[in-house]
Parts: sequence; structure tokens; C-alpha cells
Amino acid sequence: MGRLKTLRDEYAFVSDKTDALNTASEKLIEEQEKLQKLGEDIHKRLHYFSQVELLNQRLHSPTLSVASESFRECLNKIDDCLTYLKEHPKFKDSHAYTIKYKHCLAKAVTLIKNYVNTVMSQATEATLRPRNTTPNSSGDIAPTSPDAAFALYYGKYQTSAAKVKRVSQMIESRVDVCHEYANLLAELQQNYLNERSTIMTPSVDKAIKEIKAQHKGDHCTLMR
Repeated sequence: MGRLKTLRDEYAFVSDKTDALNTASEKLIEEQEKLQKLGEDIHKRLHYFSQVELLNQRLHSPTLSVASESFRECLNKIDDCLTYLKEHPKFKDSHAYTIKYKHCLAKAVTLIKNYVNTVMSQATEATLRPRNTTPNSSGDIAPTSPDAAFALYYGKYQTSAAKVKRVSQMIESRVDVCHEYANLLAELQQNYLNERSTIMTPSVDKAIKEIKAQHKGDHCTLMR
């Protein structure tokens, strides 16, 4: 009987220790899961602070093209980080990093502006000084038919449209994100109008003068 009692006591002792070990293990696993979740949350938050240097390097890379998917990804990251910092203004260094991302955005805006303006300027130059075209007696490039006029005044811009369309859509989709995009879009639209005016104004003025001279004194026919 004494031996049996000893075995029972030993069994109870081992059982209690096992239960205690299981309880401790469950608590450790629970604590580990909490720490893991906390680490993931910290990593997620730090992500919005750790992108600025990488973005700055990419935006200053001479091989980066505004028309590339890589540039679009840069804009997406800038927008995401600025939005996150705006939603969490009480985070430490939130204001400082907002300024840094604004600098990245300013660089991106400058790249877009230079790219689009260059494409437009090249289209204007190609229209005003087309190859294999002989100027008339006044030194102007005068189309000899409506089809030729359309090809001259719109052809080069149609060719450039594909280059600009992708970038324009990228800007238009972001005008509600921050005022920099809205200002950029307005500036590019104004530049387009200026470039078109450079091409069209002389021809339109000339056409109006010719019509007025042709119908001089006959205002009814002129108005028709």
C-alpha cells in the first residue's frame, strides 16, 4: 500500500508539473503571437518613414523615364506615404517626413513638367519647320490642300499624343490627392494652348485677312 501511495503522489506531482508546463507554454505562445503582431504593426508603420531615401534616389536617377511603370510606382508610394502621414499627424517626426516626401513630389512634378513640355515643344518645332518642305515666298510653310493642312497642323501632335496621354491620365487620376497635381495639370494644359497658339495664330490671322480682302465691302457674304 505504501508503494502504491508513493506512485500516486509521484503521478500527481508529474501531472501538476505537466499541466503547469502546458499552461506556461500556452501563455508563451500567446505572448509570442502578440509580439509578432506588434512587430508587424511597427514594421508597417515604419514602412511609410523608410521609403523617402529610396524614392529620392530613384527620382534623381538619370535612367528614370516619366513614361515608365517605375515612375508611376514612385508616385504611388509618395501619395501613399503623404496620405498616411496626413492621417497620423501626431506621430513623431511626422511633420519632418511630410516635408521630405513633399520634396520628392516636387521633384516628380518637375520631371513630369519637363517631359511633357519637351514633347510639346518638339511637336511644335516639327510642325513649324517640317523636313522636306519648301517655304513660300513669305517664308511660311503653306499647306496646299485641306489634307495637307491637317497633316501639318495636327499630324505631329497626334504622334506626340500617345506619349503625353499616359502621363496626363496619371496626373488626372491624382488631382484630388493634393493640390500639386491640380496645379501641374492646369500648367500643362496652358502650355499646350500656348504651343498650339504659336502654330495656329499666324495661319488663322492670315486666313481671316484673306477672307476680309476677298469680300471687302460685302459684309453679308463675309458673315456667311
